Amino acid sequence: MLDQYELNWEAWHENHDAAEYVAYGDLDDDTRPFGEQQEDGTWEADLDTPYLARCCGQDRPVHKRGLSVQVTPAGGMDFVTIRDYVAVVHLWMMTLREDIIGAKIVAGGRCHMAPAEARSMNWMISVRTAPWHEIFTYKFWLSDHTRGELRDDAATRSLMREVARVRAEKQQQQ
Repeated sequence: MLDQYELNWEAWHENHDAAEYVAYGDLDDDTRPFGEQQEDGTWEADLDTPYLARCCGQDRPVHKRGLSVQVTPAGGMDFVTIRDYVAVVHLWMMTLREDIIGAKIVAGGRCHMAPAEARSMNWMISVRTAPWHEIFTYKFWLSDHTRGELRDDAATRSLMREVARVRAEKQQQQ
């Protein structure tokens, strides 16, 4: 979702009256994206090409693509515990909350809501597509995670194998 944030933001704002453009050549090297490949093989856009930098009181969201966090085992362990994972990932995602909400707002036809409404909603994380995370409203997440029938996906199959293993161990102990 954040990988598409800048492109979706630009598409959302490009026709607004309040859109503020700057010349491509005025951007610093860290902000300037590669332009379209030219006939001569270069990637630089013309220096006077307009670049949407700000709109609706928001700066263009740059450097949001490819963000990641590394979770390391605590206390000299050889593996990451659920506690390690949640402690690191939750804190990291909370620092990205405004970007995540902004990305949800401009995500096209999938999520039309006002910024105030989006900020007031409870958002939930689904790991059904692990190692990627999907973020849903609480209502949608709940409907997706409380169906009467089990989903036939890798996460559900893995969970069912673990449940069967634990039950078998308990039966052997009795």
